[in-house]
Amino acid sequence: MTKKEELSKLEYKMFSQAMRGFHEPEGSIARILTIHLITEAVLEKIIGLILDRHASAVLSVSLSYRQKLELCSKLQFEDGERVLNSSVVGSLKKLNTLRNNLAHKLDHEVTKEELLSVFYVIEPNIPDEVLSSDLEVIVKSYHAHIFPLMFGRKVST
Repeated sequence: MTKKEELSKLEYKMFSQAMRGFHEPEGSIARILTIHLITEAVLEKIIGLILDRHASAVLSVSLSYRQKLELCSKLQFEDGERVLNSSVVGSLKKLNTLRNNLAHKLDHEVTKEELLSVFYVIEPNIPDEVLSSDLEVIVKSYHAHIFPLMFGRKVST
């Protein structure tokens, strides 16, 4: 089985975890933090899949989210294709910045523009009904898009 096929199987294994995060937290801040946690778990699984027997040595050094993302951005499948495309990497970098602002800046208020900047990287044509929605709807829409994109699938809007 190729690593791409294994990644596809991994998506189905992690789907229930990702969807639990989609339905459980209330409020846009809780959802953003949950998405960050879920995407970090996916990054760790990708590292485990691609680096195989070397993954535990790499992950044992307590990498930050950003370091895991940087590592995953450089990993490739057997055919030379990158595991994560550049738009997913860019979006996750912005998500990490947003999460850090929430975690480390007292009274940080998430703005619609800040949230949309995370989303625009992966979906430049965000539908008007999402653009005109509140933060909660935008966060849910982002959640629905980023998870399958991390596994290389295309998402239709």
